[in-house]
Amino acid sequence: MTKLRPPLSFEQALREIRDAIGEAEVRAIIGRSASRLTDYLDPDAEGYIRLDHAFALERRYCQLGHPGAPLQESWAGQLGLLAPAAPTIPQLLGQIAETVIEMSEATAASIAAASPGATPADRDRAIREIDEAISDLQRKRTMLSSPARPP
Repeated sequence: MTKLRPPLSFEQALREIRDAIGEAEVRAIIGRSASRLTDYLDPDAEGYIRLDHAFALERRYCQLGHPGAPLQESWAGQLGLLAPAAPTIPQLLGQIAETVIEMSEATAASIAAASPGATPADRDRAIREIDEAISDLQRKRTMLSSPARPP
């Protein structure tokens, strides 16, 4: 049975990286056995991954073009660095509307960049808009991990 892991947990971040880049590559980077990797992914197991291995995994995850930085987000979230005051429900709804706008801008720019006659500037704008949308989604993910307060 799969153990539930809370959002932004260290084990969940490692699992996200493992699922994205593959177990074989993770094992090659950390130089550990499959059973040791399983222990790292289990919040009830003893022992933790070495910090230099965690950095190498995160770096590889980013090099392969995956969005965000799961381990960095996990550490920041656990330190309370990503945790602004819990939003009110109206604030939360307003933030979600902003996310819709960011995603729409990224989509429109991507369509323009993929269209015939697109210029390098169109592609640069699309990448910039996508990066802004990803950053916005990461902030919303953090915000949603705090329970919303009534208005």
